[in-house]
Amino acid sequence: MNETSNRDHQVTSKEILDVAFEKSKSKFTTPRQTIQDTEELQSYQQTKRKEFEQHINKNRLNLGQWTRYAKWEIENNHDFPRARSILERALDVNIQHVPFWIQYIQLELSHKNINHARNLMERAINTLPRVNKLWFLYVQTEEMLKNYPMVRAVFERWLDWHPDTSVWDAYINFEARYEEKENVRTIFKKYVHEFPNAGTWYKWIKYEMENNRDDVNTVRAVFESAVDTLLSNKSEENDDDEEFATIISSWTSWEVSCGEASRANEIFKLLLDNKTNKLEISDKPKVQFTSHLWSLKRTLETRTQLNKVF
Repeated sequence: MNETSNRDHQVTSKEILDVAFEKSKSKFTTPRQTIQDTEELQSYQQTKRKEFEQHINKNRLNLGQWTRYAKWEIENNHDFPRARSILERALDVNIQHVPFWIQYIQLELSHKNINHARNLMERAINTLPRVNKLWFLYVQTEEMLKNYPMVRAVFERWLDWHPDTSVWDAYINFEARYEEKENVRTIFKKYVHEFPNAGTWYKWIKYEMENNRDDVNTVRAVFESAVDTLLSNKSEENDDDEEFATIISSWTSWEVSCGEASRANEIFKLLLDNKTNKLEISDKPKVQFTSHLWSLKRTLETRTQLNKVF
Protein backbone atom coordinates (compact mmCIF):
# COMPACT_ATOMS: atom_id res chain seq x y z
CA MET A 1 0.00 0.00 0.00
CA ASN A 2 1.50 3.35 -1.00
CA GLU A 3 2.03 6.40 1.20
CA THR A 4 -0.85 8.33 -0.38
CA SER A 5 -3.26 5.52 0.43
CA ASN A 6 -2.08 5.47 4.07
CA ARG A 7 -2.72 9.20 4.44
CA ASP A 8 -6.24 8.75 3.02
CA HIS A 9 -7.06 6.21 5.73
CA GLN A 10 -5.47 8.03 8.71
CA VAL A 11 -7.90 8.71 11.56
CA THR A 12 -7.74 12.10 13.23
CA SER A 13 -7.64 12.54 17.01
CA LYS A 14 -11.00 14.30 16.84
CA GLU A 15 -12.59 11.23 15.29
CA ILE A 16 -11.10 9.00 18.00
CA LEU A 17 -12.51 11.24 20.75
CA ASP A 18 -15.91 11.37 19.06
CA VAL A 19 -16.10 7.58 18.87
CA ALA A 20 -14.96 7.22 22.49
CA PHE A 21 -17.56 9.70 23.62
CA GLU A 22 -20.34 7.89 21.79
CA LYS A 23 -19.23 4.57 23.28
CA SER A 24 -19.09 6.06 26.77
CA LYS A 25 -22.63 7.32 26.41
CA SER A 26 -23.91 4.00 25.22
CA LYS A 27 -21.97 2.15 27.92
CA PHE A 28 -23.05 4.15 30.95
CA THR A 29 -26.49 5.38 30.03
CA THR A 30 -29.05 3.45 32.06
CA PRO A 31 -32.33 2.79 30.30
CA ARG A 32 -35.22 4.49 32.01
CA GLN A 33 -37.82 2.14 33.39
CA THR A 34 -41.34 3.17 32.54
CA ILE A 35 -43.89 1.91 35.03
CA GLN A 36 -47.28 1.47 33.45
CA ASP A 37 -49.51 0.45 36.36
CA THR A 38 -49.72 -0.30 40.06
CA GLU A 39 -48.72 -3.91 39.59
CA GLU A 40 -45.50 -2.93 37.84
CA LEU A 41 -44.79 -0.34 40.53
CA GLN A 42 -45.16 -2.93 43.26
CA SER A 43 -42.93 -5.32 41.36
CA TYR A 44 -40.26 -2.62 40.98
CA GLN A 45 -40.46 -1.74 44.69
CA GLN A 46 -40.13 -5.37 45.72
CA THR A 47 -37.09 -5.80 43.48
CA LYS A 48 -35.35 -2.72 44.91
CA ARG A 49 -36.15 -3.70 48.48
CA LYS A 50 -34.78 -7.15 47.88
CA GLU A 51 -31.56 -5.61 46.56
CA PHE A 52 -31.23 -3.36 49.61
CA GLU A 53 -31.93 -6.23 51.99
CA GLN A 54 -29.28 -8.35 50.29
CA HIS A 55 -26.69 -5.58 50.67
CA ILE A 56 -27.61 -5.19 54.34
CA ASN A 57 -27.38 -8.90 55.02
CA LYS A 58 -23.86 -8.92 53.58
CA ASN A 59 -22.72 -6.31 56.09
CA ARG A 60 -25.20 -5.30 58.75
CA LEU A 61 -22.69 -2.96 60.38
CA ASN A 62 -22.57 -0.74 57.29
CA LEU A 63 -24.99 1.86 58.62
CA GLY A 64 -24.59 3.97 55.50
CA GLN A 65 -26.39 1.25 53.55
CA TRP A 66 -29.29 1.35 56.01
CA THR A 67 -29.48 5.13 55.56
CA ARG A 68 -29.50 4.86 51.76
CA TYR A 69 -32.28 2.29 51.99
CA ALA A 70 -34.40 4.56 54.20
CA LYS A 71 -33.79 7.60 51.99
CA TRP A 72 -34.86 5.61 48.94
CA GLU A 73 -38.14 4.76 50.66
CA ILE A 74 -38.74 8.44 51.42
CA GLU A 75 -37.62 9.95 48.13
CA ASN A 76 -39.16 7.37 45.79
CA ASN A 77 -42.11 6.00 47.70
CA HIS A 78 -42.84 8.76 50.25
CA ASP A 79 -43.09 5.95 52.77
CA PHE A 80 -41.94 7.43 56.08
CA PRO A 81 -43.24 4.60 58.28
CA ARG A 82 -41.25 2.04 56.29
CA ALA A 83 -38.17 4.29 56.31
CA ARG A 84 -38.38 4.69 60.08
CA SER A 85 -38.74 0.95 60.47
CA ILE A 86 -35.50 0.50 58.51
CA LEU A 87 -33.67 3.08 60.62
CA GLU A 88 -34.94 1.52 63.84
CA ARG A 89 -33.60 -1.84 62.70
CA ALA A 90 -30.24 -0.15 62.15
CA LEU A 91 -30.29 1.20 65.71
CA ASP A 92 -30.86 -2.35 66.94
CA VAL A 93 -27.60 -3.25 65.20
CA ASN A 94 -25.58 -0.41 66.76
CA ILE A 95 -27.32 1.96 69.13
CA GLN A 96 -24.02 3.57 70.18
CA HIS A 97 -23.19 5.06 66.77
CA VAL A 98 -23.50 8.83 67.25
CA PRO A 99 -23.24 9.87 63.55
CA PHE A 100 -26.17 7.58 62.73
CA TRP A 101 -28.33 9.16 65.43
CA ILE A 102 -27.51 12.58 64.01
CA GLN A 103 -28.32 11.51 60.43
CA TYR A 104 -31.61 10.02 61.58
CA ILE A 105 -32.56 13.20 63.44
CA GLN A 106 -31.51 15.47 60.57
CA LEU A 107 -33.50 13.37 58.12
CA GLU A 108 -36.64 14.00 60.16
CA LEU A 109 -35.83 17.69 60.49
CA SER A 110 -35.18 18.08 56.76
CA HIS A 111 -38.77 16.96 56.12
CA LYS A 112 -40.11 19.16 58.94
CA ASN A 113 -41.15 16.22 61.08
CA ILE A 114 -40.44 18.18 64.24
CA ASN A 115 -42.16 15.94 66.76
CA HIS A 116 -40.50 12.83 65.38
CA ALA A 117 -37.13 14.62 65.51
CA ARG A 118 -37.76 15.76 69.08
CA ASN A 119 -38.67 12.24 70.18
CA LEU A 120 -35.47 10.98 68.59
CA MET A 121 -33.37 13.60 70.35
CA GLU A 122 -34.94 12.62 73.66
CA ARG A 123 -34.09 8.99 73.02
CA ALA A 124 -30.57 9.89 71.92
CA ILE A 125 -29.65 11.89 75.04
CA ASN A 126 -31.21 9.26 77.29
CA THR A 127 -29.27 6.50 75.53
CA LEU A 128 -25.96 8.39 75.31
CA PRO A 129 -26.13 11.10 78.00
CA ARG A 130 -22.37 11.70 77.99
CA VAL A 131 -22.22 12.66 74.31
CA ASN A 132 -22.21 16.45 74.10
CA LYS A 133 -22.83 16.48 70.36
CA LEU A 134 -26.34 15.06 70.82
CA TRP A 135 -27.24 17.59 73.50
CA PHE A 136 -25.88 20.45 71.41
CA LEU A 137 -28.00 19.30 68.46
CA TYR A 138 -31.05 19.30 70.73
CA VAL A 139 -30.59 22.82 72.12
CA GLN A 140 -29.62 24.25 68.72
CA THR A 141 -32.74 22.76 67.16
CA GLU A 142 -35.03 24.13 69.86
CA GLU A 143 -33.41 27.56 69.63
CA MET A 144 -33.85 27.52 65.84
CA LEU A 145 -37.54 26.80 66.46
CA LYS A 146 -37.61 29.71 68.95
CA ASN A 147 -38.71 27.33 71.67
CA TYR A 148 -36.62 29.08 74.34
CA PRO A 149 -38.22 27.50 77.43
CA MET A 150 -37.38 24.10 75.97
CA VAL A 151 -33.77 25.20 75.37
CA ARG A 152 -33.47 26.10 79.05
CA ALA A 153 -35.09 22.86 80.14
CA VAL A 154 -32.67 20.80 78.05
CA PHE A 155 -29.66 22.75 79.33
CA GLU A 156 -30.77 22.25 82.94
CA ARG A 157 -31.11 18.50 82.41
CA TRP A 158 -27.70 18.49 80.74
CA LEU A 159 -26.08 20.18 83.73
CA ASP A 160 -27.29 17.33 85.94
CA TRP A 161 -24.68 15.17 84.19
CA HIS A 162 -21.87 17.51 85.33
CA PRO A 163 -20.53 18.25 81.84
CA ASP A 164 -17.37 20.22 81.05
CA THR A 165 -17.11 24.02 81.04
CA SER A 166 -18.00 24.33 77.35
CA VAL A 167 -21.59 23.40 78.19
CA TRP A 168 -21.86 26.04 80.92
CA ASP A 169 -20.37 28.61 78.55
CA ALA A 170 -22.87 27.66 75.84
CA TYR A 171 -25.78 28.02 78.28
CA ILE A 172 -24.56 31.44 79.39
CA ASN A 173 -24.02 32.55 75.80
CA PHE A 174 -27.58 31.50 74.96
CA GLU A 175 -29.05 33.64 77.74
CA ALA A 176 -26.69 36.52 76.93
CA ARG A 177 -27.81 36.54 73.28
CA TYR A 178 -31.31 37.42 74.46
CA GLU A 179 -30.04 39.81 77.16
CA GLU A 180 -31.47 37.76 80.00
CA LYS A 181 -29.10 39.18 82.61
CA GLU A 182 -30.74 37.66 85.66
CA ASN A 183 -30.73 34.24 84.03
CA VAL A 184 -27.04 34.65 83.24
CA ARG A 185 -26.28 35.49 86.87
CA THR A 186 -28.28 32.51 88.09
CA ILE A 187 -26.23 30.22 85.86
CA PHE A 188 -22.96 31.82 86.95
CA LYS A 189 -23.83 31.22 90.61
CA LYS A 190 -24.12 27.50 89.90
CA TYR A 191 -21.12 27.59 87.54
CA VAL A 192 -18.68 28.92 90.15
CA HIS A 193 -19.96 26.32 92.59
CA GLU A 194 -19.33 23.51 90.08
CA PHE A 195 -15.95 24.92 88.97
CA PRO A 196 -14.71 27.07 91.90
CA ASN A 197 -11.55 28.36 90.25
CA ALA A 198 -10.29 31.79 89.27
CA GLY A 199 -10.94 31.21 85.58
CA THR A 200 -14.66 30.66 86.16
CA TRP A 201 -14.97 33.65 88.44
CA TYR A 202 -13.15 35.82 85.93
CA LYS A 203 -15.68 34.86 83.23
CA TRP A 204 -18.43 36.17 85.49
CA ILE A 205 -16.49 39.33 86.25
CA LYS A 206 -15.88 39.97 82.54
CA TYR A 207 -19.57 39.52 81.82
CA GLU A 208 -20.56 42.08 84.45
CA MET A 209 -17.85 44.52 83.33
CA GLU A 210 -18.95 44.31 79.71
CA ASN A 211 -22.72 44.25 80.21
CA ASN A 212 -23.41 45.90 83.54
CA ARG A 213 -20.52 48.25 84.23
CA ASP A 214 -22.71 51.08 85.53
CA ASP A 215 -24.18 48.91 88.30
CA VAL A 216 -21.31 49.53 90.69
CA ASN A 217 -22.75 47.57 93.58
CA THR A 218 -23.33 44.43 91.51
CA VAL A 219 -19.88 44.50 89.91
CA ARG A 220 -18.19 45.08 93.26
CA ALA A 221 -20.20 42.27 94.86
CA VAL A 222 -18.99 39.80 92.23
CA PHE A 223 -15.38 40.91 92.74
CA GLU A 224 -15.71 40.53 96.51
CA SER A 225 -17.35 37.11 96.27
CA ALA A 226 -14.68 35.94 93.85
CA VAL A 227 -11.75 37.00 96.04
CA ASP A 228 -13.31 35.77 99.29
CA THR A 229 -14.10 32.37 97.77
CA LEU A 230 -10.72 31.97 96.10
CA LEU A 231 -8.82 32.97 99.23
CA SER A 232 -10.78 30.51 101.34
CA ASN A 233 -9.97 27.76 98.83
CA LYS A 234 -6.27 28.60 98.50
CA SER A 235 -3.89 25.67 98.90
CA GLU A 236 -0.48 24.52 97.76
CA GLU A 237 -2.10 22.49 95.00
CA ASN A 238 -3.93 25.55 93.63
CA ASP A 239 -2.44 26.43 90.26
CA ASP A 240 -4.50 29.49 89.32
CA ASP A 241 -2.46 32.16 91.12
CA GLU A 242 -1.89 34.01 87.85
CA GLU A 243 -5.61 34.23 87.14
CA PHE A 244 -6.24 35.27 90.72
CA ALA A 245 -3.75 38.09 90.26
CA THR A 246 -5.59 39.08 87.08
CA ILE A 247 -8.79 39.38 89.09
CA ILE A 248 -7.05 41.59 91.67
CA SER A 249 -5.60 43.74 88.90
CA SER A 250 -9.01 44.11 87.24
CA TRP A 251 -10.69 44.87 90.54
CA THR A 252 -8.26 47.57 91.64
CA SER A 253 -8.17 49.16 88.18
CA TRP A 254 -11.96 49.20 88.11
CA GLU A 255 -12.12 50.81 91.57
CA VAL A 256 -9.75 53.56 90.41
CA SER A 257 -11.86 54.12 87.27
CA CYS A 258 -14.84 54.60 89.61
CA GLY A 259 -12.90 57.24 91.56
CA GLU A 260 -12.24 54.83 94.43
CA ALA A 261 -8.43 54.77 94.60
CA SER A 262 -8.58 54.41 98.37
CA ARG A 263 -10.59 51.20 97.98
CA ALA A 264 -7.95 49.85 95.61
CA ASN A 265 -5.23 50.55 98.16
CA GLU A 266 -7.26 48.84 100.88
CA ILE A 267 -7.54 45.74 98.70
CA PHE A 268 -3.76 45.55 98.31
CA LYS A 269 -3.22 46.30 101.99
CA LEU A 270 -5.56 43.47 102.98
CA LEU A 271 -3.80 40.98 100.71
CA LEU A 272 -0.22 42.07 101.37
CA ASP A 273 -0.37 42.62 105.13
CA ASN A 274 1.49 39.70 106.72
CA LYS A 275 -0.64 39.97 109.86
CA THR A 276 -3.82 39.12 107.99
CA ASN A 277 -2.16 36.00 106.53
CA LYS A 278 -4.68 35.88 103.68
CA LEU A 279 -2.47 34.01 101.24
CA GLU A 280 -2.40 30.45 102.54
CA ILE A 281 0.12 29.08 100.07
CA SER A 282 3.61 27.65 100.35
CA ASP A 283 6.58 29.99 100.82
CA LYS A 284 8.05 29.99 97.30
CA PRO A 285 4.77 30.51 95.41
CA LYS A 286 3.77 33.06 98.05
CA VAL A 287 6.95 35.09 97.45
CA GLN A 288 6.34 35.04 93.70
CA PHE A 289 2.68 35.93 94.08
CA THR A 290 3.16 38.74 96.59
CA SER A 291 5.93 40.13 94.38
CA HIS A 292 3.46 40.22 91.54
CA LEU A 293 0.88 41.98 93.72
CA TRP A 294 3.44 44.61 94.78
CA SER A 295 4.22 45.20 91.13
CA LEU A 296 0.52 45.69 90.41
CA LYS A 297 0.25 48.08 93.34
CA ARG A 298 3.15 50.23 92.11
CA THR A 299 1.70 50.30 88.60
CA LEU A 300 -1.65 51.37 89.97
CA GLU A 301 -0.11 54.11 92.12
CA THR A 302 1.85 55.45 89.13
CA ARG A 303 -1.28 55.46 86.97
CA THR A 304 -3.22 57.26 89.71
CA GLN A 305 -0.55 59.94 90.04
CA LEU A 306 -0.47 60.48 86.26
CA ASN A 307 -4.25 60.87 86.23
CA LYS A 308 -3.98 63.58 88.88
CA VAL A 309 -1.35 65.45 86.81
CA PHE A 310 -3.33 65.36 83.59
